[in-house]
Amino acid sequence: MNKYLSILGASLVTTYGSLALANTSNFSVMKDDAEIEFKANIDAQCGLEVLKDKGDLAFGDQYLEDAAEIKIVDNRQNGSVLLKLDELEYDQDDYLKSLEYSFFRFKVTGSADKEGTALAWMVGKTFSRDELGSDRKLEIRARVSLSEEDAIARDDLTVKTEWVTICS
Repeated sequence: MNKYLSILGASLVTTYGSLALANTSNFSVMKDDAEIEFKANIDAQCGLEVLKDKGDLAFGDQYLEDAAEIKIVDNRQNGSVLLKLDELEYDQDDYLKSLEYSFFRFKVTGSADKEGTALAWMVGKTFSRDELGSDRKLEIRARVSLSEEDAIARDDLTVKTEWVTICS
């Protein structure tokens, strides 16, 4: 029985060897160059990322240095982005005078500066790719067109905002 297995094993080795020799003879017929293409699909992205979610609130006519920071995410080639103030929340009881949205002003700074009242930002302002700059980071500063004397003295006076982008 061992003799039968060794003959079968030798037969398989011989057959395998002859197949390998037969395939090596085809190399001389093959081309020496080939065109190869790689593909990818990249989905369009547009939105914003919050880098710093707090800034100082100023009173009067001047903004303070400390700003909130966002980054616009936009990988579209020629698009522009509309940045809008979606929500503005404040406690009316924090102020001695009745406030309207026109009292709140925001300045958005990147490669270009844009400023306006809360009402103007609720309509939105458009930023081109050039106005966003290469890093696409924007600083947002806020102020209330009111003197500090017209606000209640406290440590935690806050104005909360929510911003959105619309890709066009």
